[in-house]
Amino acid sequence: MILDRRSFLVGATLAAIPGLVAAQGQNQWLKLKGDEGQPVGNARLPVELVSQIDATPGRITLGSSSPDVVLAEFYDYNCPWCRKAAQDIGALVETDADLRVLLIGNPILSPASKDAAAVEAAVQNLAGDEVAGRFHQRMFAEAGRADRAKAVRIGAETSGKAAADLDRLAASPQAKAQVDGQLRLAANLGFIATPTFVLGGLGVFGYPGPRTTSQMIAALRKCGEVGCR
Repeated sequence: MILDRRSFLVGATLAAIPGLVAAQGQNQWLKLKGDEGQPVGNARLPVELVSQIDATPGRITLGSSSPDVVLAEFYDYNCPWCRKAAQDIGALVETDADLRVLLIGNPILSPASKDAAAVEAAVQNLAGDEVAGRFHQRMFAEAGRADRAKAVRIGAETSGKAAADLDRLAASPQAKAQVDGQLRLAANLGFIATPTFVLGGLGVFGYPGPRTTSQMIAALRKCGEVGCR
């Protein structure tokens, strides 16, 4: 089911999810518009949950070691808007020396997505965040469905590790625990669509586009909020 043109929702009905429309629909904590003028759903998030993001096992950390802004993205490797966001967020990391990006899997769209996320966990555990970041970019750069086989192949190519080792570690309790932990955090935050971003304690539902994302980061630096009043 499509929530809007820039986010994908796991199969469910809106009526079955209390508070979804308020959190992820037209109601907004801040009046934000995306690059095409579309309303961008957003909501304040519980501080105690936001504080768990940076400590989430398996999250990929990219960018500055002493950032003034931290942007977290929750994504699914089979989400088309996550594919677009990956290109733009990757460019931001390269050009913004004071930005840190946290990548957290939320593989809710299919069992194949969860399999791919487990391979990502294997890559990150064996080769570290920088290589896992390259894996992330390659997964989204290649067309076609993301599944275990594709992830293992790309993981071996980007990390230099044996495909058999990646496949074995992806099936391990450690990788499963990491993927399940990230899914649990996303569910506790109410993130049932991908992509979802966290910036300055605000949840932003769907991809607003590169220009709006850069503007939100600039506003946070200028006035301590994603949208300056």
